[in-house]
Amino acid sequence: MPLTGLRVVEVMGGVPTAYCTRLFADLGAEVLVTGPARRLELDPSADDPLARGLWRSLQRNKRLLRDAAPGGGPDWQQLLETSDVVVVEGSAEEVRTLGLVDDLPPHLVVVAITPFGLEGTRSDWLGSDLIAAAYGGGCNANGERGRPPLRPPAFVGDHEVGLNAAAAALIAVLARDRDGRGQLVDVSAVDTWATIQTGVGILEFVFLGLTEQRHGRSFAGRGYPYTTLPCKDGTVRFICIQGREWARAIEMMGSPDWARDPRYADRLTNQQRYAAELDEHVGAWLKERTTDEVLAAALEHGVPCAPVRRLHELLEDEQLASRAFFWRDGSTLLPGFPAKLEGTPARFRSAAPTPDSAVGVSELEPPATRRPAPPALDSRLPLDGVRIVDFGWAWAGAVPGAALADFGADVVKVESRRRLDPMRRDRPLVGDSWDPEQGALHHNVNRNKRSIELDLHEEDALRVLLELVAASDIFIENLSTGALAKHGLDYASLAKINPSLIYISIAAVGRTGPLASIRSYAPILTGLSGIDASVGYEGEPFLGLQHGFADPNAGLHAVVAVLAALRARGRTGRGQHIDLSQVESLVSMLGGPLVALQEGDDVSAPAGNRDRFSAPHGLYPTRGSDEWVAIACPDDDAWRRLRQLLGDPEWARSTTLDTLAGRLASASSLDERIACWTRSRDRWEIAELLQSRSIPAAPVLTSGERLVDEHLTSRDVLAVVEHPVVGSELIYGVPWKLRRTPGRVRSAAPLLGADTEAVLEEIGAIPRAGSPVAEAEWRRTG
Repeated sequence: MPLTGLRVVEVMGGVPTAYCTRLFADLGAEVLVTGPARRLELDPSADDPLARGLWRSLQRNKRLLRDAAPGGGPDWQQLLETSDVVVVEGSAEEVRTLGLVDDLPPHLVVVAITPFGLEGTRSDWLGSDLIAAAYGGGCNANGERGRPPLRPPAFVGDHEVGLNAAAAALIAVLARDRDGRGQLVDVSAVDTWATIQTGVGILEFVFLGLTEQRHGRSFAGRGYPYTTLPCKDGTVRFICIQGREWARAIEMMGSPDWARDPRYADRLTNQQRYAAELDEHVGAWLKERTTDEVLAAALEHGVPCAPVRRLHELLEDEQLASRAFFWRDGSTLLPGFPAKLEGTPARFRSAAPTPDSAVGVSELEPPATRRPAPPALDSRLPLDGVRIVDFGWAWAGAVPGAALADFGADVVKVESRRRLDPMRRDRPLVGDSWDPEQGALHHNVNRNKRSIELDLHEEDALRVLLELVAASDIFIENLSTGALAKHGLDYASLAKINPSLIYISIAAVGRTGPLASIRSYAPILTGLSGIDASVGYEGEPFLGLQHGFADPNAGLHAVVAVLAALRARGRTGRGQHIDLSQVESLVSMLGGPLVALQEGDDVSAPAGNRDRFSAPHGLYPTRGSDEWVAIACPDDDAWRRLRQLLGDPEWARSTTLDTLAGRLASASSLDERIACWTRSRDRWEIAELLQSRSIPAAPVLTSGERLVDEHLTSRDVLAVVEHPVVGSELIYGVPWKLRRTPGRVRSAAPLLGADTEAVLEEIGAIPRAGSPVAEAEWRRTG
């Protein structure tokens, strides 16, 4: 397994810590869990089915320690000396009390997961997944106008924070492999939202004045259709961003007369003015068909349209079954690892431990011999010397290369004017004329890369590409299944040229299975995964997530898989193919609800901003237009402190509210009372007041507010680059802070083909004179 030989210590915190270390454990690391449970939702002795489900899903392949209390004592010190990575979670103050922030053993990688970071003007603030999403931008687009914004489903945000931590930890491990020195890794939950998930919107706010809006099930910023509509037996997500997709959709529906109405000629106008009319037309066709019939037609015609799955449907889903995605823990199905590493696969080795199975530090096997640190520090970035051929397409395909380029990899993006990346076809930031150099998303996720322009239909272009592959370490692609194989660029062919090549395919549902040819966008995938069906107001039909959560999520899972494979290659010298599914990357984070469902407790219905383990818990209206504050009371003590701030009114002194169960039973009336208190107050005033009493709270921030926020600025959440077309611009910064080998945003996104000549000269592949590939194609920028 790729991470065999690594010893990782999980200081039991919550879901972020547990998911970070679960990814390590699934890939073969020895993960040891120590410390008492800090959160109700991750307590092995809890009676709640959801808590048990989270424990069984997140703690498989790990062992419990019965000694080595964090923070001191000989067992704890011995554990630190014999381990490679320690992952801790809590407030900045709690993490610092462990003594690992400023005085860590020189060989150790310490990953500190905190709400607002270890440094920054609000690093002392407390948080939760609700607080992080509110402050970092993860709520604004979800829900309906005039009603509270909606967070992602419970614990999905926490899993995403853990995923970020795992990627950052592996980068630090590779840096240590090179020079023997560990370091501190600072992962802020707020930063993970404000950068890789929502930071891409800052450019559109600065140049175009666009900010997040809540539109229920539709989306006003794209061409029609970008919607969710009912069928005979369920609901489908229907999205056509490209004109040719809408043309195929019209053909799929039998080319009806209404489609020739000249009013519907412009698709952006359609979404803005005629969406309701078109929903009626399209909906009439859908209502005559089942979701399976619609899916079959969409597959046949290449139309991005697919069912919104409910949680129980996942357990019997043919696509997931065909890929053997679920792992069996007795009679229970657990979400497996979302990527198939063909050379060093992830495996289910053991069920989640129980307190009775705990072991002592003295019973652990001695670690592998660790080489001494060299006398001089290695000043290079962790991935310096790693070359990546990047065929990443759109957001999901571009994220892995961007994250790896931030830490020193030489990422060469292969492009062609014959078929431009969709990000280059986005609306211009400056002026009204389309320009392939002005897409905001392109600027964010292709920073630090180089661009070469190759037309694979030209013989010489294919030849030089193969020479580039022969001189590279990693190949990233997320094109349609079979698109590269017809050019001889599949893994089997390239491995003959470069046996050490790590080749990752990122696909909507994976490269195999009955849905392998599906066309999709991120919201379609959150629908297929079961996530969308959980997003909505309590007691009402679901609304779904309205931002592209699935794309950066898949990209970060790809980073984890690639880095693990890179470390395995360091031992064996062999590369391998990685087949990553975006849907499986999402379902991977639903283990708690899926296990609870199999125990007879379905927790998947929309619940607004309610939480099973915290009350009060929600987004509350404040003074101003559409301004909200997030408040989360994680325990009885926090509730008592909030009660005092409310003025200790008679209604709040009811003994029913003294317990979590009582507050959950009275959640609706409790929310109404708190909303009455918040509505006349400023959200910042409320957040500051509650935080001063150790009650997690934060304002809900828009793109424009995140742009100028004092704390985010102090964390370098945004980076300034000079782009040759639009000039000075703000893009999202490096999501994680590595103390010794920090990542950097070094350059703006490249112009199309700007680096063709330089890259080809480096590999000795400048085309022959008289090549059918025109000289201007290669030397366009000269």
